[in-house]
Amino acid sequence: DEQQSINKKIANQIPVIVQKSVQEQSKKPKRKGFLSIFGKKEGTKPTTTTTTLRSSNRNMVNEQNAQSRRLSEQADSLAARNAELNRQLQGLICQIEKKVQSDLQNRESEITAMRKKSFMQIGGLMGFVLLLLVISYIIIHRDAKNIKRYKRKTTDLIEQLEQSVQQNEILITSRKKAVYTITHELRTPLTAITGYTELLRKECNSGNNGQYIQNILQSSDRMRDMLNTLLDFFRLDNGKEQPRL
Repeated sequence: DEQQSINKKIANQIPVIVQKSVQEQSKKPKRKGFLSIFGKKEGTKPTTTTTTLRSSNRNMVNEQNAQSRRLSEQADSLAARNAELNRQLQGLICQIEKKVQSDLQNRESEITAMRKKSFMQIGGLMGFVLLLLVISYIIIHRDAKNIKRYKRKTTDLIEQLEQSVQQNEILITSRKKAVYTITHELRTPLTAITGYTELLRKECNSGNNGQYIQNILQSSDRMRDMLNTLLDFFRLDNGKEQPRL
């Protein structure tokens, strides 16, 4: 802006200088005749234009020097301000670095604490799981032993029951055979007694003999009925006959 102002001043003074130069040339006296050749020459005086130009030049130089000084002062001020800004920026960078370093340390501390906590939790969980596994193993082992013992007892009991069943079947078979044999053995003499009693009754009809024979017949009939009932029960038990409804 200052350089433009100086240039504007120079541009404004040029027309004035030119006008003064023209006026001086029109006022300059002219020598006439032969005497003018041998006349005394007057000393050259500086014109107003020259003086004005010199004055303008000095003014321009002074303004240029002043402008240079101002620019130098501004440059020094800018350099000082730049140095101050650099110092402040360096301080800000240092603060940011310290803040970042502090945040990183805090974050690392938090991560370390979380890691320790996680390790403790995982360790506790693993210990709890291991304890559960040990307890489960003990319970399963105990149950397996109990099951094995119960199975052995059950097997022994089943064998005993099978033996008892076999013995009972043998006894039942023997009893059935005995009952069947006894029944048939009793029927044979009972049949003989009944037959001989009938013969005696036909031959002896007098006195008390008839009463005795009648008693023998009644006893034989009752015994025959009992044997028949026992034989029917035996047959029903063996499935050889169906009950009569």
